Amino acid sequence: METADDLPATVFEALLFAGSVHNGQRRKDAPGSPHLKHVVQVAGLLVRAGERDPDLLTAAVLHDVLRDTDTDAAELRRRFGAAVADIVEELSEDARLSRLDRRDYMPRRVKEFGNEAKLIKMAEKISNLLDLAEHAPVGWSRQRRRNYFTWADGVTRPLRGLNQSLDSMLDEALKHAP
Repeated sequence: METADDLPATVFEALLFAGSVHNGQRRKDAPGSPHLKHVVQVAGLLVRAGERDPDLLTAAVLHDVLRDTDTDAAELRRRFGAAVADIVEELSEDARLSRLDRRDYMPRRVKEFGNEAKLIKMAEKISNLLDLAEHAPVGWSRQRRRNYFTWADGVTRPLRGLNQSLDSMLDEALKHAP
């Protein structure tokens, strides 16, 4: 069983930082769970899948900070190093695009990701699917949830093959489509 001693200190520093900058942010799920739950789940899925790279796990915890907070890439570089900041930047969506444009662009964009970003994006989609299956956001119809599952399957298809455990977790999550 994994213990805290098995994880690099930077992951804990990233958790503290993410907890601070995401403070008060809520997920869209029905109970409105704290956003921190999502980033912990993403990193946890990677650990469960056997990933141990400190930069990967740190970037997993921080994957939403550029999009959802006032944090900039320079601060990430200063606090967590260039490798982590580069991964987080790669994962960050272009805020100038509309939500629909970002959603249309993502299946093509992930093909260009480096392996670390691909692994995090896979874990992020698994997390989202698990949350969506368990607690649908208020106002989301069955069809809208089904559409998200279909879209997530398309986004993650090019990400498969890097980690068999993540592939299996994704297959399991996709079974919960409404």
